[in-house]
Amino acid sequence: MTKLTLVAHPSVTIAHCRENGKLLMAVYDAGYSQVSYRFSANNIGGNPDFQKHPNDTSPLNVFFREAGEEYDPNHPEKTNFGETVLWAPPRNIFLVRKALLENTKPIQDFLVTAVKLIDDPTTNAYSAIYSGFYTQVPLVTMDIVETNLRRCRRLCTEGLTGVFTIDELSHDRVKGRLSTAHATAPMINYLFGSNIPHPDELSATPIGQVRPTFQDYLADFNYAERIAKATGVVQ
Repeated sequence: MTKLTLVAHPSVTIAHCRENGKLLMAVYDAGYSQVSYRFSANNIGGNPDFQKHPNDTSPLNVFFREAGEEYDPNHPEKTNFGETVLWAPPRNIFLVRKALLENTKPIQDFLVTAVKLIDDPTTNAYSAIYSGFYTQVPLVTMDIVETNLRRCRRLCTEGLTGVFTIDELSHDRVKGRLSTAHATAPMINYLFGSNIPHPDELSATPIGQVRPTFQDYLADFNYAERIAKATGVVQ
């Protein structure tokens, strides 16, 4: 049987505050290459880059590195894209990073397949595994995030930060089915039994527990050359 070839394998978390039911999320900014997903909410995390980061040998390691980089209290004055912004106090950013690094557990891998959005040629067709995690965010940390957002203070070195309820994401009259990006809605819906809309052009199927290393996925999948280099696997 022919193995499916994956072109991406991001690690992302559903960061959730049990006390108030809100989600801490990344938000793509105006510079994001896929136009339809600009200002859409996204689960926090990112992609492996073994060539730059030799410890990127597992989904969990990738998530920890990405969270640590994105919520860095010792950030440079400008963002990764050279923007000069008003930053949140370093101690506030530290608390967000602390929550992400200390309170995150693996929940499920999702096989995601997508085609270009019918009305947006800038979007990509792909097959990928999204390794999904869950973070319990303390109420005090979520309150700190919301206070900084109200004051227009930046917390993240890449993209934007947002706080949402599931109801807000489910009934966004402006963004509609694009209230979230990529596999975000199906992953949240899986965990909470919610019904956040998402494009019909994308499907996300739970396929089992997050595996210890990227090498462990080769029994069932192939990686495209670029992602194989990014994960450090030997095929």
